[in-house]
Amino acid sequence: MLDALPSVLGTLPRARLRLGGSGSATESLTDQIQQLGISEAVSLLGPLTQEQVATEMADADVVVVPSRREAFGIVILEAWRAGTALVATNRDGPGTLVRHGVDGLLVDPDDAADVAAAILRVLSDQEYAARLGAAGRDRVAEFTWSAVAEAYARLYTAILRSAL
Repeated sequence: MLDALPSVLGTLPRARLRLGGSGSATESLTDQIQQLGISEAVSLLGPLTQEQVATEMADADVVVVPSRREAFGIVILEAWRAGTALVATNRDGPGTLVRHGVDGLLVDPDDAADVAAAILRVLSDQEYAARLGAAGRDRVAEFTWSAVAEAYARLYTAILRSAL
């Protein structure tokens, strides 16, 4: 994401990146931000409460999840719940969860140009961003606890019937 930001800023100089969370990578992220000369465009927010996450997601123009490893992607569900356009990694869970061009855009997280192009696609077309956000908002209903429990119940019932 950080490597993609200079390209985004080259087209949209007023773009801003807000990174939530904390961890062992904070120092290296800070160093990378300085080296890329993008410190004025990046805010490191630190740990956020669930309410703060929901607010940040709803206020964002695009949520970007360019993880190199991501088992499932709770952040994807949070973006969808907020109805915010999504750009996500094409790897692991998100790569099988997000429908490219329907409820999000999938990118190669190691390709800064790919990440930047997807972000610019969303930021340059508000109607497209709104369609992605609305499709995500519709899709998130598939992942509520009750929906997941019902899906498992149907699966177990089908397995038991086929075993008889």
